[in-house]
Amino acid sequence: MIARRIAITGHRKLWRYGNDTTERLKEAFLLFARNRVKEYGSVVFHCGMAIGTDMVCADVIVDHPSPNIDFIAFVPCLDQEKLWPQELQDHYHHLLLLAKRVNYVSNEPYSYLCMARRNEAMVNTCDEVFAVYDNDSKGGTQHCIKYAHKMGKPVTIWNPVKEVDNVTTN
Repeated sequence: MIARRIAITGHRKLWRYGNDTTERLKEAFLLFARNRVKEYGSVVFHCGMAIGTDMVCADVIVDHPSPNIDFIAFVPCLDQEKLWPQELQDHYHHLLLLAKRVNYVSNEPYSYLCMARRNEAMVNTCDEVFAVYDNDSKGGTQHCIKYAHKMGKPVTIWNPVKEVDNVTTN
């Protein structure tokens, strides 16, 4: 059986939605992942490895090991993490070691364009998208959702402004 491939996209600054947002996201994502395993047998998440949503979801996968859930790291460029605090850099490198595979989308330096290309690479190789999106903010998450729709991929949105059970699929 081929695993269901699901791209992850979402906001980086989760704290702006409240102190409990990360914990609510962890609960919602774990429930989403388990439901997809029930439906498809196994799931491989495509994770962009940015601070915020991406790394929180990767943490959930690592913290709840399952033979039916894994992730592939889609790294946008070789130096994505170079300006991050050392603690986050260390955690990022630890997650890369735990990924099923690491795909480097570009060997160029960090830029908005490499992030957009990373999102498109994840969408192009997935079956659906899990998005953390407040239905308002502009930027990479919004672009990824629009690109997924353009490519005919279903998108499940968890809105960080709402409660844990506020998940919509379109």
